[in-house]
Amino acid sequence: MLCHQKLTRATNGLLDGSRGEFAHLPNPHITLAARLSGDRAEEAWAALRDLDFSERFLCKKVSLLGKGDGDKRWKVIRDFTLDG
Repeated sequence: MLCHQKLTRATNGLLDGSRGEFAHLPNPHITLAARLSGDRAEEAWAALRDLDFSERFLCKKVSLLGKGDGDKRWKVIRDFTLDG
């Protein structure tokens, strides 16, 4: 949460707010990407959605993702390497 707060302050006024499907999310999150579809995706979501992920981990890099109006997939705009 501290990292999210610092990133939010550091980018205030530099980036437009999200207009997409995740614009309402107030908290940082980790996206687990997999090529699952249909029943397999629903099964994975059912197994994960109510779990409490409260572990600590060392984050060495943050990637800024973006999607243009015609894009179907997220693209890495820039990677930010974090120092200890």
